[in-house]
Amino acid sequence: MKKIIVIIMLIFLTGCGSTKLVCTGEESGTGYLLKEKYVYTFKKGEVSKATMTVTRSLLGSNKTAEALADHKAVADAAAKYYNDMDGVTASVNARNDKVTLTVNINPSKMKDVYKKQYELNLSIEDTRKSFEEKGYTCE
Repeated sequence: MKKIIVIIMLIFLTGCGSTKLVCTGEESGTGYLLKEKYVYTFKKGEVSKATMTVTRSLLGSNKTAEALADHKAVADAAAKYYNDMDGVTASVNARNDKVTLTVNINPSKMKDVYKKQYELNLSIEDTRKSFEEKGYTCE
C-alpha cells in the first residue's frame, strides 16, 4: 500500500512526467517596452505544448490611441499568420497602452517544417541553450 501511495505522489508531484521551461526577454525601443515570455511543456523529452506571450507597452508621448492602433495592427497581422498554421491559435488584446499577442502551440498538430522552424523539435536542454544564446533568461 505504501508503494502505491509513493507512486501516486511521484506522479502528482511531477505533473505526470511533464517538465516546464520558462524563458523571458525584454527590450526597449523608442516609445515602447517589449516583454516576451515562452512557456514550453515537455513530455517524454518532447515539446507537448508551448505558449508565447509578447506584450508591447507604450511609453511616454507614444501613449496615444493612434500608436496603440498601429501596434495592434502589427500584432493582428502576426496573429493571422500564426492562426493559418495547423496546431496554432493566436489572439491579440489591446488596452491600457498595451498590446499583447498570445500564441498557443500544439506541436503534435503542426507540420514538421514549422516544428523545425520554431525549434519545437529540440530537447529541453537544447531549447534552453537556444534561448539563452539569444539573450533570454530561462528557469
